Amino acid sequence: MNPSSNVFAAKTNSGVKPAVEMILNEIDQDSPILKSSKDVYIKVNGVHCKEHCYTSPEVLKATIEYFYNHDAKRVFVMEDSTIGNVTRLVFALNGYLRVCKETRAEPIYLDEDKAQTVRLNNEISVDVPLTVARIVQDRDSVTYVNLPKLKTHNATVITLGIKNQFGFLSHKDRKKYHDNRIHPVLVDLYGYIRPDITLIDATEAVSGEMPLTAFESELVRRLDLIVGGRDTLAVDVVGAKLLGYEIEQVPHLQLAYERSFGEGNLSRIRLIGPSLEFGSQQTQWDIVDRFPNDVKVIRGTKKLCREGCEINSLIAVQMMVYDYHGKGGFFVIMGQGFEQGLASHLKTLGFRKGLIVGSCAIDEVGSGLMQAFGKSNIYLSHDCCNVAETVSSMVKLTGLSTFDLLPASMLKSLYLFISAKMHGSRAILAKLF
Repeated sequence: MNPSSNVFAAKTNSGVKPAVEMILNEIDQDSPILKSSKDVYIKVNGVHCKEHCYTSPEVLKATIEYFYNHDAKRVFVMEDSTIGNVTRLVFALNGYLRVCKETRAEPIYLDEDKAQTVRLNNEISVDVPLTVARIVQDRDSVTYVNLPKLKTHNATVITLGIKNQFGFLSHKDRKKYHDNRIHPVLVDLYGYIRPDITLIDATEAVSGEMPLTAFESELVRRLDLIVGGRDTLAVDVVGAKLLGYEIEQVPHLQLAYERSFGEGNLSRIRLIGPSLEFGSQQTQWDIVDRFPNDVKVIRGTKKLCREGCEINSLIAVQMMVYDYHGKGGFFVIMGQGFEQGLASHLKTLGFRKGLIVGSCAIDEVGSGLMQAFGKSNIYLSHDCCNVAETVSSMVKLTGLSTFDLLPASMLKSLYLFISAKMHGSRAILAKLF
């Protein structure tokens, strides 16, 4: 077995910090983790401040402290949060900013960073933050640590080390490739930049990238583990197995293995640490099939990208109604291929307003529905994954405010949004009012 494909596990029953330290010490014994510059960059999974969707601040703090205790000169914590949000706000509300202040780590809000265009392959060029481009340029001298959370994902089956790097893409590129091309793009991005270490926060196994609080008891279970190693693919394969999935069930892992980007054969991965329980329970990756009776979802019969329009829209409906207690009474249309008389059918059912998601649906039925219902009653979310427009539309349809979705006062949230924009944030945002 290749030592670089060793995967280490540690229980957190005696604390997160000793578990993190044990794994990093084991990895460091093979060859030093810290490189010549003594700078460390940590990529967290901090897509949002909603509970259970981000890497634990406790795991982050233990990782930062480990490196400062082992002669790191500077430790940076970086992320570009999900479309419709700004990282500065997420860090302030989920505890990352507090951890950075307590440990002397420096936060890097990647949405406020300048962009650099890079080529992933012969066909795809994308914008990444300048910080990321510099890490790639200085790979021999800087340490890059990937810190994902153990979660399934409604579009990509799992979101672990390789998927965590999708946050390096600009928002415009994320919504462009958040369709049926996402898996090869993830692998191309992994070919562009690979972590030195990947540590999975497996203190809990989470179903879905942004689990609903209303269904929390069904979607979150305790594991009390940290899992890590040098080979991100090997670590992801073990993480996928903890969630109940084989590599063949996760397209981006299988593709990375086929391209020799790491070890994907579990039998050739040496697991060091406590015995892990594989397959005892599969963590659901599809969304909970529960929707309000007064919300009508209409899918096109010819085309519908699950990874883009469908999943993000359905999650938004559930979240607005079940978690934030918004009102129903609207329709959501997505995809391509709709029967004649759609407007009349919707009116017969009693609907008077709704959302059309995705350019395919907008092009096919947008003008007809706006004529039938009135332009002010039809909301549009363009592209394949324009979460900002979907959220903006959904809060209006449900009678909510964008600020209802944030665990902070309107004044504080507005201050953080404005601060991010004043610092050059390129995030695509939901309309605040």
